Amino acid sequence: MKIIKELGQGSFGVIQLAQHKVSGKQFAIKTVNKIKLKAVELQQQRNEMEILKMDSSFAGRYLN
Repeated sequence: MKIIKELGQGSFGVIQLAQHKVSGKQFAIKTVNKIKLKAVELQQQRNEMEILKMDSSFAGRYLN
């Protein structure tokens, strides 16, 4: 994976555009500093990850 550029920053972290080295596919990566999160915020991030794991046309995909 190669980081191409930063796309933006939010309340919980940074979104970066990345590219898979072999396939060339591009995707977004959200990086979160869990140490700085309060318990409620950490739970919100866990909830977001569970939503992204669902198969839905309304949300992105979570890649583990």
